[in-house]
Amino acid sequence: MKFVAIAASGLALKLLDLIAPPHHDMKQHAFKSGKCEGGEVHYVGDIPVLTLDTESPYQAGKAQGLLLGDRMFVREIHSSTEECLPVS
Repeated sequence: MKFVAIAASGLALKLLDLIAPPHHDMKQHAFKSGKCEGGEVHYVGDIPVLTLDTESPYQAGKAQGLLLGDRMFVREIHSSTEECLPVS
């Protein structure tokens, strides 16, 4: 019975890939590996890992913004405002 379930799952996965292929190729990394005060981004295989090594929520948020900000969709929010001032 397990074999039938595994075979059916494998077949369904192959058919799903044909009907609706993945939107993003995981081999093209979306984030740049980097390190700053409070955290770092690195890859394990093709999966990005954000590591925050600070106790301060402010410092953790700043590190997340610095490391991932280029690829976050914050630009959509800023595009609706006339002028965006940099955060110091």
